[in-house]
Order: sequence, then structure tokens, then C-alpha cells
Amino acid sequence: MRRFVSALALLLAAPLAFSLSLRDVTAVLDPTVTLASLSAAAAAGAPLPGAGKLVVLTGVVQSVEILTRDAQGFQAEIELVEGEWHGVSSISLYRCIVELAGPAFAARLAARPSPSVAARELILPNERILVLGEVEGTRTYPNGEIVPVVVGSYVRGI
Repeated sequence: MRRFVSALALLLAAPLAFSLSLRDVTAVLDPTVTLASLSAAAAAGAPLPGAGKLVVLTGVVQSVEILTRDAQGFQAEIELVEGEWHGVSSISLYRCIVELAGPAFAARLAARPSPSVAARELILPNERILVLGEVEGTRTYPNGEIVPVVVGSYVRGI
């Protein structure tokens, strides 16, 4: 959580160095959206928070699915999850699908990564990541669970 707050503070502070106001930043970025708030809205069938704006999400990569391997038309989906304990006996699990496309992600999600890609830049299952992206909608899993879908534009390990 501390890393998320630090990353969010950096994202919000960076534009200030370029003389942008917080109002300018929040016109394009919704800093209030979390994986929990997205998941809750999707499950309730409510409008998704952050629609039309960028959102910053953190979580653990549960799975990676490569849809198209061709470097120029590369497409993949990762399932991002986060848990929250309630006392000592129950936990809530929040999840979303992050769609990734383009050659920049091809090398970072490759089955055999290029030696030119630093290990810290790889997107692997069980790794904690930060995602900057746009809320696209929802998808229904075969078990009936409705999960939010985010189009990722930036991903890094944390």
C-alpha cells in the first residue's frame, strides 16, 4: 500500500513540475479509483468509476494470456488481483482484466524474454505491478462473475 501511495504521489506531483494544476491532472486522471472500487461497481452492475479517465491500479499478476504473438500486432491480457482481509477469517478478492497491446509489451511478456529486457521490466505471474490505463468496460466469466476491463498503457513492477 505504501508503494501505491508513493507511486500515486509521484504521478500527481510530476505535472506540478510542468506548471499543471491539480485540476488539470484530475481532468485526465482519477486518483480515487482502486481495484476494489472497480470490482465492487462491476459486481453491482453500477457505472464503473474512472470511465473516460486514466486510472492507476496496483495488484498481483494472477495470470497472463497471450492472444496474438506477432510483435507488431501483439495482444495479451493479464488478470490483476488484490486481496483485503476482514478480521482473521475472511478475505475479499478483487480482480480485473488488463488488456495490453503493441510491440512495447511483446518483449515484456515473451515466453523466452530477450536478454535486452531487464528482469524488473518483465510482466510475470505472481509479480506485483502498477498499471496506468483506461477503464473500458466489463466482462463476464463463465462462472457468472463480472470483472472490469482496463486497457493498459503503462505497466511496471513495484
